[in-house]
Amino acid sequence: MCFGASGGEAEAIGCRVFPIQLRSRAKQEEDQRPMKQEKQEEFGIIEFPKSAFSCTVHDRTATLAVLELPSSADIPDAFELFIDRKRFRCRALWRDEQRLGVKFV
Repeated sequence: MCFGASGGEAEAIGCRVFPIQLRSRAKQEEDQRPMKQEKQEEFGIIEFPKSAFSCTVHDRTATLAVLELPSSADIPDAFELFIDRKRFRCRALWRDEQRLGVKFV
């Protein structure tokens, strides 16, 4: 019986010993992400009444994205985003000086 036997002791009685690989918590959380992120940067256009801004789209999934632009201060909380001629209705989740986290609605 091999249960509870340690490395050398287990081998002495004919049991196979397999090393246990512990995965980091960050790797476990990464594996549990619901959507795959696109690693490439994309060009986007933010449009809302009477204005349009160009932006760079980062970390896009099916439901979320991070937009980089010169200033996020003038962007409203709800707007449309165009990427490769596709329209996405967006709602701002968070913002800092030059980035805007959005959810596609």
